[in-house]
Amino acid sequence: MKNLTLVIAGVLFSATLFAQSNLEKVFKDGYNISGVYHLSKTVTIYDQSVTQVNFEFLEGSNKLNVYYDASSSPFYIETNSTFKRYYATCGVFFENASSAFGGRLMQLEEGVFIALAGGSNAYVSNGECDNFVFKDPNNDIIILGKNKDRVKEIAENSDLLKKLTEESAIRYCQALKCVLAGKYPFPDPGMKDAKLSAEALVAVQAHATTAGWTQKIEYCYIKGKEWTIITDKATGAIKGRTMRMIAVLKNANGACQWEEVEVKQDYNGSAYGKTYYSGNTQAIITIDCAEAMKHK
Repeated sequence: MKNLTLVIAGVLFSATLFAQSNLEKVFKDGYNISGVYHLSKTVTIYDQSVTQVNFEFLEGSNKLNVYYDASSSPFYIETNSTFKRYYATCGVFFENASSAFGGRLMQLEEGVFIALAGGSNAYVSNGECDNFVFKDPNNDIIILGKNKDRVKEIAENSDLLKKLTEESAIRYCQALKCVLAGKYPFPDPGMKDAKLSAEALVAVQAHATTAGWTQKIEYCYIKGKEWTIITDKATGAIKGRTMRMIAVLKNANGACQWEEVEVKQDYNGSAYGKTYYSGNTQAIITIDCAEAMKHK
């Protein structure tokens, strides 16, 4: 077994050689991903000019073997480990394991994929799954499809290509939000301090205004069970304290979200000062609004 790398449309994929196989071999899977795909343009793979590839999707391991000629071994691309979880509603997204956004093979429609040259070319920019950017529909992309005529139609129609890619990118963004929501459930409140919660809300709202957040901050509640004391490493003197909070948000579309934030109070030697915003995780989790408001 030998590790190699491959670049298609500027996308770097991990590659591992397997036993020899055949471009014409018929592969099947329960998601109708496997099969021969025509490329919208000729690409070079290991010094060979390639116009079509054969997909073998391995459902058990969520890997996609890609055969590129009649005799050579395939390279493989791994899917997100949550593939089966969001496939039914969000489609198929194969990613380069070394960078979640740096190499992506996205399903535009059944039997059609697009290989993107990383997040620099097409992406959802604001974390809200509604602001799509497609910098150059004609640069560094490859359309792969089972129907050669459909591949040609999409590749030659920039408006159609943009529309399908935008819809796929939004589904991808929504899929990641679903994954995050499952991985990070809405936290239970920690210690009770109504005054601190109110001060935190003012502090987070002030930061949100300065930073240009598009969401409205509905309320904040305390996640931590106690303050984290910050001390001087050299002297051990107390410098301040921080507390983890949950900020509950609502975006312009009325969707509810939450994010973990941190507030801080500096210590002057005798008392703690004003509560102010000191950071956030940047992991914004979508949540049902009824659930989101239960700690208000």
